[in-house]
Amino acid sequence: MLLALLLSCSTTPPPPGILLVTVDGMRADYLHAEWSPNAWALGEQGRVYRNAWTPVGDCLPATQAMFVQGPPEGPDLALADTLDAAGWATGAIVGKAELSELELGFEHWDAPASGERAAEESVALAQAWIQAQSGPWMLWVHINEPQAPYAPSDGYARPDATPKSNYRGEVSQADAALLPLLSLAQERKAHIVLASDHGQVMDEETCSYQHEHSSSPMVMRVPLVIQGPSIEAGLSDDMVGLTDLYDTVQSWAGLASQTQGVLERRGRSHWVGRSGSCSAACNPGCTPEGPQGADRVVYGENGGMYRKRPGTMGFGDAMLAGALED
Repeated sequence: MLLALLLSCSTTPPPPGILLVTVDGMRADYLHAEWSPNAWALGEQGRVYRNAWTPVGDCLPATQAMFVQGPPEGPDLALADTLDAAGWATGAIVGKAELSELELGFEHWDAPASGERAAEESVALAQAWIQAQSGPWMLWVHINEPQAPYAPSDGYARPDATPKSNYRGEVSQADAALLPLLSLAQERKAHIVLASDHGQVMDEETCSYQHEHSSSPMVMRVPLVIQGPSIEAGLSDDMVGLTDLYDTVQSWAGLASQTQGVLERRGRSHWVGRSGSCSAACNPGCTPEGPQGADRVVYGENGGMYRKRPGTMGFGDAMLAGALED
């Protein structure tokens, strides 16, 4: 009788879940208690990586590198395909049509047919998809704000608006839109990643309010927070990046041989990346125009930097130059 009563009062635990959220173009220094309070609160409950980087300062190649990888001597595999094969439902709900150019292997794909859609719409679709899952799931949600031209809704725009304050307003608007999704994932005891694909130049460079022509820390550094049942809360200054999420997610799904994801390892001494493309107006001396003339850059764990721009001499800490030859 007692056993029957206990069983009748028990609740079935939710199936394993993994939520990956990327906020397009959010700078690392905008993970802020005032400007992005929900992302900040997630970080207080989880782990914040203060030395996180993107491999490319542009949306499509950065996203491709995050979700499609492979061994040096083998074919590339989409992260979603590896989870599909293990019986996980995989979904992607993204805020701009451009991302449909990528082949990322998600079983469920939802993007606008053209242009962009508001964060609130993507969040509502994501909530419905998660609530429909009865088995293990992984969902990627890409929020398109902040995105130039910055035009936050009423309540997020300042009366004395500037491009910089409008950018901050769109960050805050995206953060507010994400709250119900983050809350649902936490209720379901899912592992959560919140990051951006790249940062953004404000008025620090000749070409302002852009990202694709810069290899500066404003673009290459990204916010990165993880939270979930197995995550030890705290701050980390370990040098990590978006490409580490592939193995980390596989680890959470029980598919990787290691017991901890790469994000929880130590030892990287530098990060190698590149800008999105060359623009002679923005990157003096670069050649040729376009992706082939992009800067290649290496950042050291203690703040050094070395940059090689096609058509010019290398610049920065020569001790780091060898990393570009690896």
